[in-house]
Amino acid sequence: MANVILAAGGTGGHIFPALAVAEILSASGHQVTLFTDRRGAPMVEGKISYRLIESASPFNAGIAAKLAGLARLGIGFVQSLGAMLWRRPKAVIGFGGYPSFAPIVSGRLLGAICVLHEQNAIMGRANRLLGKCAHHIALSFADTTGAPGADKARLTGLPVRSAFAAIAPYRPKSTMKSDKAAWQITIIGGSLGAQIFADIIPAAIALLPQHIRDQIHITQQARDGHIAPLKQAYDALGISFDVSRFYHDIPSLFAASDIIISRAGASSVQEIATAGRAAILVPFAAAMDDHQTGNAMRLVTSGGGQMITEADATPDRLASDLLALIEDSKTRQKMAQSASALAHENAALAIAQLTGLDLKAAHIGATQ
Repeated sequence: MANVILAAGGTGGHIFPALAVAEILSASGHQVTLFTDRRGAPMVEGKISYRLIESASPFNAGIAAKLAGLARLGIGFVQSLGAMLWRRPKAVIGFGGYPSFAPIVSGRLLGAICVLHEQNAIMGRANRLLGKCAHHIALSFADTTGAPGADKARLTGLPVRSAFAAIAPYRPKSTMKSDKAAWQITIIGGSLGAQIFADIIPAAIALLPQHIRDQIHITQQARDGHIAPLKQAYDALGISFDVSRFYHDIPSLFAASDIIISRAGASSVQEIATAGRAAILVPFAAAMDDHQTGNAMRLVTSGGGQMITEADATPDRLASDLLALIEDSKTRQKMAQSASALAHENAALAIAQLTGLDLKAAHIGATQ
């Protein structure tokens, strides 16, 4: 049994892969503690032993902001080193974000095996800074921009919940006019929905032919302030719909979907790939280093999805792309099959194995 430290920024894209790896390590008898920031606490409370540490980006605009960021990183380093001197971890795994910075540096100083996981198709700034400290860097995508050479980099994929892998292969449903919900369109815009989807999707649906609208069911994640206007718009169009701020069972939604419209965060792209569904991705233009475009392009290049930039995301463009996919079941099926090619089975296990720790064979394949 070994002590293992996991470190992750306080967003779902960092936390959820860390929890998947924690499950593998804990099931193998190792003691796991997650270091994160205050944003991550609500997502890990009751699921794993955790410790909050200070962190911030040293790349913010302005000298004062940069100095403040460096000071908080320094405090985080003292917190991490102090905690690790007591725990003496055998391995430290960083999952991106600045809360992973101090634990990885501290772990390397204490002789632990240090592993980084990069979730995006473009190496994040924190991971680029930490690259020299790591023994291994686990990649979610092949040909990750900014990744080191084969002496350190390993393609493992991005851990997603096993429920996504259990989704049956896509089969087009009936398109008879009597079938009210022949086409299921699911819109996922991140944890708080996406403003752009609330703005353009109802307008795009309104441009579709009436006989198409009669057979559509929309499931859309939206912010609280968008829910009432969306419901009003879909009611006026006579569309079958469900709009909510949060959906607890995303795998079931994906399983029922013919087309998914989504941002292009790494977790979203990998979940779509693992589910094997056709997708239209609209990358968040303000994402750091434009990493969402990089993620989306991996799916597009594989033939598993289409991409619309925010600059091109108009109701006319979206309606045109949607209509083409709705009317061509063979293309939807081919895209779904191609998307599946990006999925990586047992990604969590592959990351855990990079630590060199003993892992129980009985748990191989138990999680993605």
